[in-house]
Amino acid sequence: MGLWLCVRTLRPARGHDAPDGPSPPAITALAVVGGMVGGMYGIGGGSLLGPILVGRGLPVTKVAPAALATTFITSTAGALTYAVLALSTPGDIAPEWGLGLLCGLGGLIGGYVGAHLQPRLPETALRLLLGALATALAGLYAVQALTDLTPRPGGAPTDRPPRCRSPPSSAWHEHAGGGGRFRSGMLLPVGRVVRVAEF
Repeated sequence: MGLWLCVRTLRPARGHDAPDGPSPPAITALAVVGGMVGGMYGIGGGSLLGPILVGRGLPVTKVAPAALATTFITSTAGALTYAVLALSTPGDIAPEWGLGLLCGLGGLIGGYVGAHLQPRLPETALRLLLGALATALAGLYAVQALTDLTPRPGGAPTDRPPRCRSPPSSAWHEHAGGGGRFRSGMLLPVGRVVRVAEF
């Protein structure tokens, strides 16, 4: 998505985008998908919706406030849903409220500073910066995923569970069978924290 946004900024498509971006029904459909993905993975829907809307022709000055509002609403709804589910679901899936409040405070300060900087930067620079950040973040995730899959020097796959930002709430199971041992587990997103749950 980041590369697509950079290409669309440097070589804008002519005649394909409406002057005001996608139609209202298309924006609503994108928001539904962004909200579902945000709820599953603990990211704000605006972080997905923003680059798409900017790439489809809407100015950053319109998209940024809407994306911040969307992120706040979807993140709040996701955190409250996980808090309610934690009351009846086995395992520790309750949100990490302390971490969430610290991230929210940082986001609040960053959003305030960014809103004051935005009018001083040209639209093209903002679009390229957004595309570059999305691309860099995707690259970081890819490197982390490949690092977790790297085999040990002896040739056996790594035995550590995927990285998470908080200590796993339950252990990974070791199974023996078929001449080998393997571990099983399931990643559960909690707000912006990924926990490991056993099954």
